[in-house]
Amino acid sequence: MATRPPVPRQLRTLQIFLLLAVSLVTYAALALPLGLRPNAPPLQVGSVAPRDLQAPHDLEYVSQVRTEEARQAAEKAVQPIYTPPDPSIARKQIDRLTSTLQFISPRSPGYDYQ
Repeated sequence: MATRPPVPRQLRTLQIFLLLAVSLVTYAALALPLGLRPNAPPLQVGSVAPRDLQAPHDLEYVSQVRTEEARQAAEKAVQPIYTPPDPSIARKQIDRLTSTLQFISPRSPGYDYQ
């Protein structure tokens, strides 16, 4: 078996320094994101949070009660719309009444109605 030649002392020191530097950078890359993450405050049911909390995702809730209240309020807000009376309709009704009364009126001159 052949023996390896001895590594110079400066090269060995450089190898150890690079190994330590890479180890520290790797540790920092893995550990710092965990350290920078905000800690969850201790919360109790019914207590006020010491700071604003942000949800990780959006959530939408549709309240049936408030939706129905808004519908009723919108319905009450609509003003009634009345159209003015149409005189031509009144004339037509009077003409139809007159023609109907003429048809019903007695045809014989001796008929006495009271």
